[in-house]
Amino acid sequence: MGPLDSYPLELQARIRPYISQPERQREPLNTLEGALKQDWSRDDVIRQTLFTSLLGIDRNQSMAIAKNPDSYYEATPWMPRQPSKGQINNITGATMIGHALLMNAVSPEWRKWLQRAGIGIEAATILANRRQ
Repeated sequence: MGPLDSYPLELQARIRPYISQPERQREPLNTLEGALKQDWSRDDVIRQTLFTSLLGIDRNQSMAIAKNPDSYYEATPWMPRQPSKGQINNITGATMIGHALLMNAVSPEWRKWLQRAGIGIEAATILANRRQ
């Protein structure tokens, strides 16, 4: 008795081609190799890594602001002046995922310019957070 024998014949017929074939090579989309097999150049990957690193620095800075509200404030226009840890995590996570999805959806030429803009915005954001 096989693993599919307990399922209706119609369902077995739909599933069997996928499991009876030798393992098909799938391109990983969430790895450097997968990104490069798409239309990502090495420079695209480096720029995306730099953006993500700057976003991480910005997040850590924002967490320090949340822990020390009497000493610092958030200068980013789309963040509250004194953000909570939950707001920081939500905004940072949405930004990271949204940016990566957008960069994967646009053409290589647009990607290059949008990544550069994102890097510039993140660098300016890190420099803009101030002491009160």
